[in-house]
Amino acid sequence: ASDGYIYGYSPSPDGKHIAYHQDYKLYIDGNYIETPYQFNFAPKWSPDSSGVVFWCGPNNDQSNYCWINKDGTGLKE
Repeated sequence: ASDGYIYGYSPSPDGKHIAYHQDYKLYIDGNYIETPYQFNFAPKWSPDSSGVVFWCGPNNDQSNYCWINKDGTGLKE
């Protein structure tokens, strides 16, 4: 990640991965996860560490929960 504050740090339950957001961009294990949304924040891991639930949307007021697999695939709203 680049300069700036990191927020929403979330370790996976299995202790093998991390997710966080920086500048409203989602990162898993330090890799930027591209989504079609401008706002991506507050990641939380699933109990089995298979993926991340996070807030996503075109702006802060119109955000919903989204899901993505830990490898950055399978985005679902």
